[in-house]
Amino acid sequence: MAVVFSLPLPRSHRLYIVYRTSPEDHGVDYLLHHPGWDHAETLASDDGHFAGPGLSWRELEAAASNGLPGGTTADPHARLLLLLPALGDQDVDRTAVHIVTRALTYRTHMRDPERAAALLMDGQGPAGPARWSTADDGAA
Repeated sequence: MAVVFSLPLPRSHRLYIVYRTSPEDHGVDYLLHHPGWDHAETLASDDGHFAGPGLSWRELEAAASNGLPGGTTADPHARLLLLLPALGDQDVDRTAVHIVTRALTYRTHMRDPERAAALLMDGQGPAGPARWSTADDGAA
């Protein structure tokens, strides 16, 4: 059994966050798909062993806040929190802690969301901070 969240992206791309929940096969997959592709590409996976990171901060923030219709949720805070475990970026925007704090404030009942956000952005999920580069054709 699986629970799937989808987030629309520009140019008909879509991000899928798949929570596999069966006792024999459990974990979370972060997938990128386009209708013209034969299969989805795995960005990150966490099933006891983490493979990733899958997203830079710029990509995560753009996917969370794009406002495109047709996903599981239009709430940018929920989108951001769904994608946050796939983050790994040593060049995070200085406003990131504020943005994550706001998402935690709106979607959780934490006592100190700012401290939690700072810790999350410092550690950045299982992969930790990574260095990203952009290819000449604009693909990351």
